[in-house]
Amino acid sequence: MTEPEPEAGLAIQTGALVSVAELTKTFIVSGGHRVVAVDAVGLDLAPASVTAVTGPAGAGKTTLLRLVGGLDRADSGVIVVDTEKVTALPPRALPGYRRRIGLVFERDLLVPELTVLDNVRALASPRSRLRGRGTATAERARELLAAVGLAGVEGLRSDRLPPADRQRAAIARALFNRPGLLIADEPTAALGSAASGEIIELIVRVRDEFGVTVLIATQDPEIAIHCDRVVRMHDGRVADDSAALT
Repeated sequence: MTEPEPEAGLAIQTGALVSVAELTKTFIVSGGHRVVAVDAVGLDLAPASVTAVTGPAGAGKTTLLRLVGGLDRADSGVIVVDTEKVTALPPRALPGYRRRIGLVFERDLLVPELTVLDNVRALASPRSRLRGRGTATAERARELLAAVGLAGVEGLRSDRLPPADRQRAAIARALFNRPGLLIADEPTAALGSAASGEIIELIVRVRDEFGVTVLIATQDPEIAIHCDRVVRMHDGRVADDSAALT
C-alpha cells in the first residue's frame, strides 16, 4: 500500500480485503497474571462490508481492533490487509501503515486549539506537506466535512462543536488519506442514544459512498443491527459469527 496523496474529490475507493488468522495477544497484569486478550482469532472481512465486533467488557474487542490497526503487536498469528502483511511490518513502518487506514476511537481526539479544518487535514502525509500541498489538503478536508454533514464549520475551533459533531469531524479525518479500511472502536460510547444512531448511520453511509471496509467494536446491540455482520467475542475468542439481526 503506497502513501496516498491528498487530491480533492470524493471518488469511491476500493474497500480493503482483510484476513486474520490464529491471532493471539496476551498481557501481564497486576500480580504477574497472564491474560489472553485475543485467543487464536480468525476473521476474514469482505471488501466494502461493515462488521460489528460485540461482546462484554474484557471480551477482546478493542485489543483485536488495535492489532488490526497496527496500534499493538500480536504475539502470534497473521494479519493481512489487501496484500500487506501487517504482522510482519517493522516498527518503523507502522506509522505509515496507520496513515493508510482510518482510525476512529470512543473519544474524538481532536486537537482543541486547532480549527475543524486543520484537525481533518492533520493526517496529510509528510511528503505532501513538504511539497506545499496546502490548497489541495484544505479542499480535501472541506469536501470531507461536507460529506459528513459539517459544511460551514471549517474555521471553528474543534472544542466549539458538540460531541456528536466532533465525532463526525473525527470520521472525516479518518477518511482523509482515502483508506480502504476504517476501524472504529466504540465510536458511539460517549454519545446519547439519538446521536449514536446518527453516527452509525453516517458510518454505514460512508461505506456506501466511499466503498471502505468497516470494522466496528461496540457493546450496543442497536449499533450492531445496522451492520452486515456481527462477530461476538467472549474471553478473547469468537463465540458467534453471523449476519446482523434486523
